[in-house]
Amino acid sequence: MELVCYLSNFLVVGIETTEKENGGWIRNKIPLSVAGLNIEIIQDPKFININKTKLRGQFVESTKLIVKNVDESNLEPVLTIVKNISNLLSFATSSEVCFYGWSIDGTHQSHQWSVRARYCSFRAPFCCVNTSSIKMLIESCYESYSEIHQLRALNVVVDMLNTPEVNSLQLELKLATMFILLENLKSTYADSQGYKFKGCYKTVDNKNYTFESLLLEMFCVVKMDVSLTKIKNLRNEIIHSGLSKMSIDEKVSIYADCRDIVTEYFLRLIGFKGNFSPYESQGLHSKIIA
Repeated sequence: MELVCYLSNFLVVGIETTEKENGGWIRNKIPLSVAGLNIEIIQDPKFININKTKLRGQFVESTKLIVKNVDESNLEPVLTIVKNISNLLSFATSSEVCFYGWSIDGTHQSHQWSVRARYCSFRAPFCCVNTSSIKMLIESCYESYSEIHQLRALNVVVDMLNTPEVNSLQLELKLATMFILLENLKSTYADSQGYKFKGCYKTVDNKNYTFESLLLEMFCVVKMDVSLTKIKNLRNEIIHSGLSKMSIDEKVSIYADCRDIVTEYFLRLIGFKGNFSPYESQGLHSKIIA
């Protein structure tokens, strides 16, 4: 039995080819082996060579994700796996990839959700043309992602990372969203360590943490050496006054730093090893996590 799942806003080139009905072939298939499942991601051929810039901001019914040899009596765990994969795809492509429906091939069983999501894919951390790195991300990191995604609210992390670009927010709002996202990561990290919040986060031996010191510890755990001084100062200015007198170029630079710090942290947290494209690079160079 095949489970056919429907995903939106995932516009990439495949790794393998399929034959077209009128002859020829098109590269629109990505095979995956995840959690013991044999999966194929198949793109609608009409979106392979289209000018994707014109689709930004739209809900695009782009993709089928087919899970082969599914036991009908064990459907819910498989649906959970597909939801997790769609969230990883959202992260990889900086687009709101949404799992919005499914059907079972050869039966009348199907379900569809009412959802809101939009295509974006601006300065994505993974290439949407050579998608071998996206395949590696899913296959190598799915297990570790699934183990911690609830504890660390990783679906919220991905949503908040994509929201500023998908919605074309004003710069101060983009920055505020990034600062809230850092607060989110800080809080879920503290909870995972058993730290208690009493005016500020404290350990069992009453060690006090500030916004900066707790984040630095969090990054250190995944072997990231991060400077937060400029981020902290701008955070305080925007959170307290709503605006900043800093130059636009400086604010754009700090926004890019925030995105790249969170992106790298997310990847290290789920055990990714390989290259990704920093936001600040505009796709011109990559960074490796060894």
